[in-house]
Amino acid sequence: MLLFGCEQPLQPIGYSNTAILTTEANGWKSIDTVITVSPQTFEMDTSIVINDLRPDTSVTGEVTFRVSEYAPIFAGCEAEEDPAICTQSKLREFVDTHLEYPRWAKVRGIQGTSVATFIIGADGRVRDTGVERSMGDEIDKLVLQLVEQLPVWYPAFHNGKPVALKYRLPVTFSLPVDE
Repeated sequence: MLLFGCEQPLQPIGYSNTAILTTEANGWKSIDTVITVSPQTFEMDTSIVINDLRPDTSVTGEVTFRVSEYAPIFAGCEAEEDPAICTQSKLREFVDTHLEYPRWAKVRGIQGTSVATFIIGADGRVRDTGVERSMGDEIDKLVLQLVEQLPVWYPAFHNGKPVALKYRLPVTFSLPVDE
């Protein structure tokens, strides 16, 4: 696959998440320990959670990963020393620059976190946008408009090949705190 006007095939960049390869070998099951602390009593509770991280396969046969060996990289972070940190920074900067907290929402005291979902295709293009956690139709529209403006990413890689990956993006609306 040739992208970004490159003559050479794309290669994974960043750091390999070898734990994903172990998860894949275990049938895409992730066993996680969850520790919760009660804010009232400070009592701790520990539980084991098994997550199914198997890739999804569409009716057309396209495979979309939930996790991958190499994470997708935000546009402009490909040559950075740590592309993952750059990706988080640039993505936050993108959200801060392109998302407008509407005045009507501020006046009504609407705040919280919406979670947008989208797929970063094996070609790096953003598609199949949606909202996993809604804050209402009007806020959802703003979040979807934001996600649809995202640039082309450097794709995720798994087993040496670019792959489509489902991405979750929390978008927080918070009122300023009076000091």
